[in-house]
Amino acid sequence: ILVRDGLGQKPLYIAEKDGYLAFASEVKALLTLPLLRAGIDRSALGEYLSLGYCTAPRTLFAGIRKLPPAARLVWENGSARSERYWALPDSVDQSVPADDWARQVRRELERSVDEHLVSDVPLGAFLSGGLDSSAIVGLMAQRIAGPVNTYSIGYGGDGAAAHYNELSFAAEVAKRFATRHTEILVSPDLAVLMPKLLWHLEEPISDGAAVTTYLVSQLARKSVTVILSGVGGDELFAGYPRYLGAHYGRRYRMIPRWLRRGVLQPLAGVLPSGRQNRLMDLSRYAKRFVQAGELDWRQQYRSYLEIASSARVGHLLGSDYLADDGFAATVAEERADDELLRLMRVDAQTQLAEDLLLLTDKITMAESLECRVPF
Repeated sequence: ILVRDGLGQKPLYIAEKDGYLAFASEVKALLTLPLLRAGIDRSALGEYLSLGYCTAPRTLFAGIRKLPPAARLVWENGSARSERYWALPDSVDQSVPADDWARQVRRELERSVDEHLVSDVPLGAFLSGGLDSSAIVGLMAQRIAGPVNTYSIGYGGDGAAAHYNELSFAAEVAKRFATRHTEILVSPDLAVLMPKLLWHLEEPISDGAAVTTYLVSQLARKSVTVILSGVGGDELFAGYPRYLGAHYGRRYRMIPRWLRRGVLQPLAGVLPSGRQNRLMDLSRYAKRFVQAGELDWRQQYRSYLEIASSARVGHLLGSDYLADDGFAATVAEERADDELLRLMRVDAQTQLAEDLLLLTDKITMAESLECRVPF
């Protein structure tokens, strides 16, 4: 009996061949078996180029699958059967007042942090200065005798590096909670780093967080063995700008169609976009929003997430590469009664598990650092 945790904090890879079942927490362990050899799953390649990761159960390796989050597999008499044992709620309880929710959320987060602080080795926390990691550091400070060890990383350089540098916010939080704070400013040499990161990730994940997570893990491992992280907060509390799409979409559709299609969409097509400053970032969001404004919610949400459009991937590789897209299958099955909840449930089953949690686990373990995620 093999079981993966409810939200996919830890990966679990499986392979079936010739009446045998093999399983491991890393792909490279399975590739040592004479039954298997490395090969590319064509559909998974299309999904990777489109989204930057592969949705369970598929991996980029032909013949090797990931057990999805909240899945249980039973192997008996030479065959496997699997089922889902848990799912996030598919409806919103509107009867509970907001203040009651706030108190309940705080109680649950306090309980979770308490559980994650149980350790007989030194521990600390990643601190970005955002709400998620700051909340965890604040609760740790109330529970630990002596200062909390906190670690932050920023990029050196101008433009986008300066725009995304949050060290000043992290320093403010560290001062507020009197932590033992360590920060570094980096200009990483990706040509040197990428081979090592790919060795540990195994499946490529086109998320820059892999680089920063590795560098800040190196920093933290010099003084602690266990680290707490704020990963998951955005997915639980709708922290991404893209979650505003449904809200603004209702207002956008109040504009006459002729004006949307004849004026706003052509105008959006020529808007500049980039990540080097706040104005360009807002322009980037506006451009994506308007260009996807007429799409069904499933297509619209994917357009916010895509690195390359499905049409472009199909043109590059051939349509058969997108014949069995895991993300599309997840979205097609979504039946939540609230439009925001739909998006959060999709993210929990896809990007959270197969991008953020996977890279967090593998990259921190690359430095022998155990990362715990209270959210």
